[in-house]
Amino acid sequence: SANGHLSDKVSFEDYLQPFPEGRDSKFVMSASSQFPSGAQSTRLGMVKQGLPQEGGDFCPKQGADGWTDWWFTPDHPHLRSGDMLDFYHKYISLDKNEGKPMTMSFSQGARFAASRARIQARPRAYYARLLAALSKQMSPQEGYWMEASWYDVLHPESMQYKTDLCALPQVRDIMTLGPYAIDSMRQQLIKSAGADCTDCDDIDVDRRLYGAGDFKIQPTGDQVVLKTGGSAIIIVNEPTKFVEDANATVGVQKGISKKAGVSDNAVMVTMSVITSRRLLGRQLATQKVKVDYIIEYMVSSKEGGKTESDKLLAALKAMDSSALAAEILTQIEIASGTPSKYTVTVESFTAPTAISVLNAQGEVEEVTVTVVARATGTAGGSILKSDISMATFLMVLLAQFLA
Repeated sequence: SANGHLSDKVSFEDYLQPFPEGRDSKFVMSASSQFPSGAQSTRLGMVKQGLPQEGGDFCPKQGADGWTDWWFTPDHPHLRSGDMLDFYHKYISLDKNEGKPMTMSFSQGARFAASRARIQARPRAYYARLLAALSKQMSPQEGYWMEASWYDVLHPESMQYKTDLCALPQVRDIMTLGPYAIDSMRQQLIKSAGADCTDCDDIDVDRRLYGAGDFKIQPTGDQVVLKTGGSAIIIVNEPTKFVEDANATVGVQKGISKKAGVSDNAVMVTMSVITSRRLLGRQLATQKVKVDYIIEYMVSSKEGGKTESDKLLAALKAMDSSALAAEILTQIEIASGTPSKYTVTVESFTAPTAISVLNAQGEVEEVTVTVVARATGTAGGSILKSDISMATFLMVLLAQFLA
């Protein structure tokens, strides 16, 4: 990482001080991961420097307010292959994996210091077994899990599958990493830094969020970016639990990506429970959940962007509600590793009316729109930037609503 995996107001020299504050180890917890879902929360001191309440404490002084809301990206290093819980119980806690989810706080980049006595709290054979597990190939998957496990390795008396180390945010809306999550982080930074946070809009995601290096899509040369979005309404037996469940978020995201024919990382979703207003202004929860989705990914050329946008728009317009619901449940079960307790019905799926194709300069090269024909239904077509003015494009969109 370009920031050296050091939290705000922490330097490398801090780890060279013997027995800091009388302790026999030095950890600054800068990230937390939920397993097996892979949901992440990042210490605010990793997102922005100069926050008044940040320092080199084990956990943020602000408690749960010192962390970002939970976020998710499907290509996070913790999720690339295998099962973290199997690894943890086999090599770290040395007990049976009963499939119980756990949350682990850790120091990004395995930045820590420990005394000889603390290291020797585990026998030599314990480390030899770990070394053998991580020596099978270059850059093994287990290395990323090891990064999250070092505190538990060195502190067998306070294993994280038994107790939490830091106060963490409540699990509310676990969002994929994207515009919704970034806006939430900005609001948290403003709250933490106060009114003086004049540059809170400038969050360098690539540098600051562990595992999020692929989020910022920047085309070069002839490459273009396709971007669109829409929404869906789904009926769920336990809507509040569903919205708060990281595995359900994964299921919805991957369900849409599979049926749309795009990579999982191209889809970002956020979910909220729909409420209905009754007499006396009382809000009552329904069994409906609104899903807002954004699809954004890169294509190698402008010509390929035209073909791909036509294909994507056709897939979204033809989305079958029953097939999507079945795929969502399948993906939830894959993410959780257990049969789903949810019943899911897709009441409606709103496909986008247009797909933007952006070039390396961020300019709209092309817009694929859906043209509604009065007699024959719907067809897809492409309009080149050089062929129309913005006014003409708006007229095409207006025609869809008046048809």
